[in-house]
Amino acid sequence: LSSLARPTTLISQITAAKRDADRNDSSAGRSSRWVLGLLDETRQTIQDRREKRAKKYREEAEYLSRELRYTQQTVAGELAGWQDMHEKMGRRAIREFARAMVVQERMRLDGMVRALRKVRTQRSNVKS
Repeated sequence: LSSLARPTTLISQITAAKRDADRNDSSAGRSSRWVLGLLDETRQTIQDRREKRAKKYREEAEYLSRELRYTQQTVAGELAGWQDMHEKMGRRAIREFARAMVVQERMRLDGMVRALRKVRTQRSNVKS
């Protein structure tokens, strides 16, 4: 059952990674209040770090998306196998039940035939 919870976990991780990437993108695109020309190198370093983090989060989201697709395919395959197995078990159980009912009805029929024979012999004894 833990494999069924995996897609939900992956989806929440993908959402978080995309949100973090968007957050880094939006903060990287903002114009800073620093005076142009002053501390350009520092500003560029900070900008580069934000872009790297955004790229890292996007790559993580892509990886998790691939893992989610694989997990969904795996779960679908397992579910199909499970359904097939249960279908076979159900058919076998119905077959066994039908056989048991046939045996039971034959026994009843045999009992009725014996009772009918007995009634007929008693009737013929009474007439003679």
